[in-house]
Amino acid sequence: MHRVLKHHGPLGRSFVWLAVVALLAIAGMLRSAIPGVNEGHYLTKSRHFWDPAWCANDLFLQSSDAHWLFFNTVGALTRWLSFPATAWIGRCLGWGLLAWGFCELARPLLTSRSQIIAAALLWGALAAPQGFSGEWLIGGIEAKVLAWGLALAGLGAGLQGAGRQAALRLGLGVALHPVVGGWMALAWLLALPLDRWGPSWVSGVGKPQPPSSTLHETDVPDRNRQIVHWAHPLLMAFCALPGLLPVWQMLQAVDSPQVQRAATRIQVYERLPHHLWPQAFSGDRVAWSGLLLTICLLGGWRLTCGPAWRSLRCVLLLACLFTGAGLVASLTPGGAEFLRFYPFRLLDGLLPVVAALQLTAGWSAFSSRTPRPHWATPGMARAALAAAACGLLACPQPDRVQPPWKADNFEAWRDVCDWASRELPPEALCLTPKYSVGFKWWAQRAEFVTWKDCPQDAANLLEWKDRLRFVAEWREKHFARGFGVEALFDLRQYGSIDYVIAWNADPFKVDPAYRNSTFSVYVVPGSSRPGPANRQGLATPPPVAP
Repeated sequence: MHRVLKHHGPLGRSFVWLAVVALLAIAGMLRSAIPGVNEGHYLTKSRHFWDPAWCANDLFLQSSDAHWLFFNTVGALTRWLSFPATAWIGRCLGWGLLAWGFCELARPLLTSRSQIIAAALLWGALAAPQGFSGEWLIGGIEAKVLAWGLALAGLGAGLQGAGRQAALRLGLGVALHPVVGGWMALAWLLALPLDRWGPSWVSGVGKPQPPSSTLHETDVPDRNRQIVHWAHPLLMAFCALPGLLPVWQMLQAVDSPQVQRAATRIQVYERLPHHLWPQAFSGDRVAWSGLLLTICLLGGWRLTCGPAWRSLRCVLLLACLFTGAGLVASLTPGGAEFLRFYPFRLLDGLLPVVAALQLTAGWSAFSSRTPRPHWATPGMARAALAAAACGLLACPQPDRVQPPWKADNFEAWRDVCDWASRELPPEALCLTPKYSVGFKWWAQRAEFVTWKDCPQDAANLLEWKDRLRFVAEWREKHFARGFGVEALFDLRQYGSIDYVIAWNADPFKVDPAYRNSTFSVYVVPGSSRPGPANRQGLATPPPVAP
C-alpha cells in the first residue's frame, strides 16, 4: 500500500514547493555568478537566433542550433532584456521547475512536508561536489536545467501511477534537451516491464512482491492496458519532436561518415573528455559518486521499501546499466560514437537526488522503530540537517565561468570587454585569448575562435579545430621575432579578423589601439571595417617599414 503524504492539500504543496525553491535559489546563487558556466553559450546563441545580424561573423553562433525549444522560450527574452536580466528570470524559472520536479518525485516516497524539505536540503549539500562526469543541476540557467525539472516531475508522475502525465513531462524534457530528457525517457520506458516482472530483490524486501502499480495506470481495464502502454510512448515521442527534429537535421547534415568520426573524436577525446571519457574523470569526483551510489543501492535498503521505491530503483539500475555501457565503450576502438551521447549523465544527475531521498526516508523509518536507539532523536536529525547546511555553505563549488586568472587579470578582462563594446564597430571580428570567457556577453562582438565556445555539428566542429590549429601555428611562427605588421597581415590569410586582443606580455611590435594593465587591443592591417574611435587616436597601425 502506498504511503500517503501528510498535508498534501494545495496550500501544503505550495508551502513545500516555495521552501524547496528558496533552498535551490540559495544553493544556485552560492555556486554560480552571472553569467553561469554555460549561460554565455545559451543566451548569446539565443540573441543570435532571434537577430542573426548580431555577432554575425561568430563561428559558434552561426553553428547549428540544437536547442530550438529553449531558444523559443527563455531565449526569446534576449530580444527585449539584457543578458543578466534574462539570466535571472531564467534561473528563477529553472529553480521553480527543479523544485516542482523534486517535490513530484518525493511525494510518493516520503510521508510529510518536513521530510521533503529536509531531503531538498540534503540534495543541495550532496550535489555541491560535482559528480564523476561533471553533471550538475543546481546553478545557472540552460536547457538541461529545465529538462531535469521536467524529467524528475515525469519520473514522479510515473511513481504515482500517472502514466499519461509522465509521458507528457518526459516528452517535453526531451524537447528541451534531447540528451538529458532522452536518457530519462529511455529509462522510464525500460523500467515499465522491469518494474512489473523484474526480480523481487529490487523492492528491497526478502520475499516476492506483487506487480507494482507505480508505473502503470491502475484504473484502466485489462483489455485496454496494452493500448494505454502503447499510447504513452507515442505521446512522449510527439511532445519530444521540437527537440528531436533539429538534432536529427544536424546529424543528417554531415557530409560523410569520415567527417562525423573525425568530429566525434575531437569532441570526446579533446574538447569534452571530462564529461565523456571515463579515463579523464577526476579521481575525487569518482570517489564521491561511488559513495553516493553506495548510499543509493545499499543504504537503508530494507528501511525504504514499497512499490514506489521499487520503481525508482529500477530507473536507478538502468542508469547504472547505461553507465556500464559507457565504460565498456570507452575501452573499444569505436566507442566514441556511443560516448558522444553522454551515457553517464543520467546516473550522475540522479545520484544526489536519490541519495537525499534515501537518507531522509531511511532515517525516518529507523527513528520510528520500537525500541528506538537513544541517539535516533529529532534533535539528532536537526543537527544532521544543520551540518548539511554548513557543508553546503562551506563547499559552494562555484562553476568555472571565469577563466583561471588572477582577480586583477579578470578585472582587466572586463575592462577591455567594456572598451570593445563601446569603441569597436558592431560587425567587428576579434581574435581573443584561447581560454577567455564571456567576450560575447560583455563586449557583444564576434570572436574568431575560443576554446569554450565549441560548435556541436560536425562541419563547424572541424572548422573550430582548424581555427585553433591556425592560431597556434601563427603564434609559433611569429612569437620568437615578435608580432609585427607582417604577422598581423598573416591573420587575414584565414579570415577577416579585424582586431586582436592579447596579453601585454605577448611580444607585439605595433602600437595598440587600447591597453590596460593586462590586455592590449591591436588593429589588423587591411581590415575592411573602420577602426575604433579610441582615446589614444590609434585607429590604424603604423605603415609597414620600407
